[in-house]
Amino acid sequence: MNKFRLVLFAFIVGIFLVIATPSLATHDTTHFYISEWRWNDSNKLDSFWQANITDDSVGLIDLRTIVQMSQSGGANQCCLLIGYSSEKTSTPTLIYLGNSIDGPILNISDVESLLQQGRFTRTSVSGIVRELFGAKSDPTGQTAVKPLIPNSRKVITANIGNVRLFTDRLATSSIDWHKAMSVLQNDYDRVKFSEPEQALRMAGYWKLKYGFDIRTEIQKLDGIRDPKTVVMDGFNRPDEQVDANANWTTIDGDAASFDIVSNVVERTDDSGTLTAVRYDGSALSSDDMYTEVELVEFSGSILVAGIGTRINDGGDGGDYYFGRLFHHFSQADTWRIHKVINGTSSHISTELEESTTGVPFTLKLESDGSNHELFKGAVSKVSVTDSSITGNNYGGLVGLDTFTGRVAGYDDFEAADLAVAPDRRVFIFYP
Repeated sequence: MNKFRLVLFAFIVGIFLVIATPSLATHDTTHFYISEWRWNDSNKLDSFWQANITDDSVGLIDLRTIVQMSQSGGANQCCLLIGYSSEKTSTPTLIYLGNSIDGPILNISDVESLLQQGRFTRTSVSGIVRELFGAKSDPTGQTAVKPLIPNSRKVITANIGNVRLFTDRLATSSIDWHKAMSVLQNDYDRVKFSEPEQALRMAGYWKLKYGFDIRTEIQKLDGIRDPKTVVMDGFNRPDEQVDANANWTTIDGDAASFDIVSNVVERTDDSGTLTAVRYDGSALSSDDMYTEVELVEFSGSILVAGIGTRINDGGDGGDYYFGRLFHHFSQADTWRIHKVINGTSSHISTELEESTTGVPFTLKLESDGSNHELFKGAVSKVSVTDSSITGNNYGGLVGLDTFTGRVAGYDDFEAADLAVAPDRRVFIFYP
């Protein structure tokens, strides 16, 4: 009997440990800094905002407004939170916060002066991030960062690479919850103006996601539709430009850059223009989505293969996230995540160097609330927390090439809403 009780106790403890253990690992020591963005135009054909990424960079979080992100070039911009596994020399634009997530940070007055968001009531690394993306956030993103969007359990999380800063379940009476719902309201109103049917399916997705009548949160709701969850394209049609098909639209770059050749999409143009094409056959029902494609060719000296989520024609060049695999003949391949705001790119993740050999393999980008993750097959390569782009329910392809004869080949495109209630999803397939 005592042996049975011991086994039962061990079983219960084991379950508790599985439930209680965070899904993300934490580094033994991570040194946190507030820093600036600089404009990287070393390659005029591939310019973007970049943090001070080094070999020991753990991760970063963008703290800029949408207005700042959309500016192309110019002086350095404030600010970002970045983590390193080793301590750096502090400067007026690299302010050391310490190596504790929850302990009091150093130089709080300098941090408040640089961020220009008033005084903080929480003075830890996790605390200031929690306030910036909560009480101090702006649902429009114009005067501060946009709030984090809760998952289906009404939980928000923020990560620096594989280091979790916090996980917090929101009360529906809290200011953080109402700010997040204001983001959904703004997205609903914007989409309703141009694509009213899509707006109804967005409301249907939110109802499934949060498990209550969305009418209590979204004003002037015209109704609810069942969400469509999957769109696909195998490119099995005669050779042509991708956007010659009514299901595809070029959002950013050169319309002639993606061509169907023998039932495979090839990025062979040598203009050096970053190009994004969006699948317009049907919008998804949510910006909680993944986009994936089979990379079947990847050859040449310098080229980029990429996949995009939340693609929208938001201005001069559109808004979207894209996961990119960069190949250069003189170095290891690099995996990273970028975002584009009004055509201006920012490198928002760390980068993983890895020699990539052997195709085909699946390239996948997943955007879930405010967390984004790039995969090779089922293996995660890089991830980032970012709340800038919401309400865009389209996926697509992104690529760049700078020399004639370099080829990135794509096949079997798929984009889908992330599963919230698998037993209730409605699958719509497109040829």
